[in-house]
Amino acid sequence: MQDVVALNLDSSKEFGTEHTVKLGPDGWHIATLKLASSDRGFLVMAQTNSGKGDRLKPDEIVIWLPVSHIKEIVRNRVDDRSGSTSLIVGKVTPEFSLVHPNFEFTGKY
Repeated sequence: MQDVVALNLDSSKEFGTEHTVKLGPDGWHIATLKLASSDRGFLVMAQTNSGKGDRLKPDEIVIWLPVSHIKEIVRNRVDDRSGSTSLIVGKVTPEFSLVHPNFEFTGKY
């Protein structure tokens, strides 16, 4: 599977949750991400692999790695693509250069 660039959303504004990004028992982050696509994009829930790194903030750009797809997750959702179990690999700078096409990580999880 291939890494994809995604936008970290503010879950409290989008869904009325208590936190913008939830922290799990071991400090890992659970976030709502928006992925770009030709049809206006789609949302997924994702988590970091560890509690390392700074707490994710809304509007940060992250690298998202889909792991698998679970049909039961999307049973009551509009978009089938939202059923991906996935990881947030790290945060990257929002700038992209054609000269240096690799993203610059600002934090890894």
